[in-house]
Amino acid sequence: MATENKKKGETKIGAVIILVISAVVFLPVGGAAVFQSLFNRSQLPEFGSYAGQKIEYEQGSKFANAVSNITSYYQQNGTFDQYRQYGAESFLYRQIFYESFVQTVQTLAFSKAVARSGYAVPQGAIDRALLPRFTDETGKYSPKMYNQTDEATLTQLRADAREMLTYSRYTNDVFGTSYKRDDTGMIGTFNGESLYGLKPNAREEAFIADMASRRHAFNLAAFSTDSLPEKEVARFAEDNAGMFIRYNLSAISADSEGEAKSLLKRIKNETLAFEDAVNESAQYYTNSDGKVTQSYSYQIEDKLENLGDLAKITGLAEGEYSGVIKTNTGWTFFRCDGPAVAADISDESLLGDVEAYIKSNERGYIEDYYSTLAQDFADEAAASDFRRACTSYNVTLTEVPAFALNYGASSLYEGSSPVAELSGLAQNADAMEKVFALKAGAISAPIILGSNVIVLECTEISFVPSGEDGDSLAERISGIDSDSARNTLLSSDKVVNNVAAATNAVLN
Repeated sequence: MATENKKKGETKIGAVIILVISAVVFLPVGGAAVFQSLFNRSQLPEFGSYAGQKIEYEQGSKFANAVSNITSYYQQNGTFDQYRQYGAESFLYRQIFYESFVQTVQTLAFSKAVARSGYAVPQGAIDRALLPRFTDETGKYSPKMYNQTDEATLTQLRADAREMLTYSRYTNDVFGTSYKRDDTGMIGTFNGESLYGLKPNAREEAFIADMASRRHAFNLAAFSTDSLPEKEVARFAEDNAGMFIRYNLSAISADSEGEAKSLLKRIKNETLAFEDAVNESAQYYTNSDGKVTQSYSYQIEDKLENLGDLAKITGLAEGEYSGVIKTNTGWTFFRCDGPAVAADISDESLLGDVEAYIKSNERGYIEDYYSTLAQDFADEAAASDFRRACTSYNVTLTEVPAFALNYGASSLYEGSSPVAELSGLAQNADAMEKVFALKAGAISAPIILGSNVIVLECTEISFVPSGEDGDSLAERISGIDSDSARNTLLSSDKVVNNVAAATNAVLN
């Protein structure tokens, strides 16, 4: 539950900030009470700064007000109850602190920009913004409600309204607005047209709205590269048998060449037992008994700084010591404890080690194998039938519902890959180009995508008008603009972000 909510929280931070800062004067006072016990300390951590201005939790500060307002918002919409139900309150606290930090940074940055422009919020605008706070059940202004509100609350409400309107002045001018009169009492349109910011072009709106209208459906066959048939592992082992010769070695390492040479000399002079030298040495490549633990030929070679030193080790006679050799970590000398063991492809243990090596170091070998197999499959599917080819090759046929090309998984429109085998498609330009270049009835060449080699048959190309109105599109574009502005601002060198460390200090 916590993970699910985390994902949702990460995608709606901008929306929450916009909602809360727009409705700040209408949220009930008291959200900060949730954190009274957490912040009841003599010294509170600094959550960060913007342009040298500290962001701390102090009564009346922008950050404290943001914490209170966002908490109230989550209390009203039931989020707190939901998180409590699953014991995930601490995660919600972290999200609140982060959202509050972001809101504070934006408020500081936008307010400074508005101040430089010389704009001041008119008192009349503040009064209009406060009107909904004092309307009765009929929607009319209630002087009684206003007169019953104490002066301290009114002062705070006016300050909140001024801050909200300053914030809105910046966002409206930079990003534009398409809202009409709402419960904040603000007006953002005139005769259906946006009052502020860049005005949309009808042709541009139509172009964006129709970007997802062309959709492709497919049959898909996927060959997983997570494993390799045993016969192919054995073939690799046979072709590279020298790499998998296992040597019987012990070794001693030291941090300096002089120290390693001194240990070797004392052992050869029989003034120091090998076992005692092991206890005095750094055991970089051995177990506590001094035995080399990774002793295949390729593993020994990987330890050496100079590959030409390999013969000095593999050519040792039983009981013989090598000289001191520079290894990737420290200086090492080796002792041959017995004859080497040649690779035996009938040994299942060896084949397991070979497969592990291939997976870690030779992904291309696996991909080449399955690409060849997938090409054979594609040839058969083209000559006969895609479904019959799936049966012939014992591979699952996946029917992919129609979806649109959406590189980068833009939130402007739908188009995310509808099946798991295509989950990385939106981030792979080369694969996406190959997939959407297919004409109806055409079969693709093998495509390497994530941990699969896939073959696709385009079964249909359809055109589905979006049917979307300009307002909903404008709202999404505005959200993308806000997210981009937030991310750009947070990456500024003016911002110092200590939220994670400060939150840990508060919660622990």
